[in-house]
Amino acid sequence: MKYRAVIFDLFGTLVPNNRDEPYHESVRQMARLLGADAERFLAVWTGEELTAKRFTGAFASQGDCIRHVLGVMGASATEEAIVRAAEVRAQYTRDLLTPRPGAIETVREVRRRGGKTALMTACSTDTPAAFQATAMAGLFDATLFSSVEGLTKPDGRFYALARERLGVQAGECLYVGDGAGRELPGALAAGMTPVLLCDPSERDIVLVRPGVCDWPGLRIEAVPEVLGILDGR
Repeated sequence: MKYRAVIFDLFGTLVPNNRDEPYHESVRQMARLLGADAERFLAVWTGEELTAKRFTGAFASQGDCIRHVLGVMGASATEEAIVRAAEVRAQYTRDLLTPRPGAIETVREVRRRGGKTALMTACSTDTPAAFQATAMAGLFDATLFSSVEGLTKPDGRFYALARERLGVQAGECLYVGDGAGRELPGALAAGMTPVLLCDPSERDIVLVRPGVCDWPGLRIEAVPEVLGILDGR
């Protein structure tokens, strides 16, 4: 194979994209359990500053993150309410981690052919535990969660860490993602070959992202199409 390794994004790639409305409603549900103003809680939770902190491991747990948001709001809640709110978040994440059709089979086929695989995702602290309970756990030669590594996309160090753990050169890596967080330009800058995955049912999400609508590189519409790229098709 021209490419010795395939690095897969998680959300929007191996599993469906996170749609705003159900996500926002889950955050509002957390706020209601906490007795906090739902719209203000949502605004803080989804703000760029807090998102960056959540994705780079600033909080050891969802409970710590919830306490931080309440502190920013000048609000408080009982520990029981915080635990219940954290479980709402955890359940939302578990529900989201349903593999796309052919995703698991594709990862297995890459490995059957002798290729190495990695999972590299921008996520908060609830994702690693939820991921381990899925059928995807154990499929990869390396798994990198931003909240564990303290790095997120498009930081070049994150991509370098992935290839180092796989024991390959950047030019030997195919990076597959839906383009969130400027991950594709990040992979390109890191010396990898980026592939945009745009499921036709999610064009309304994917094609509005910066740098994605006019993405000049490789594109696929389903995870199994990765195998065609590896075959030179």
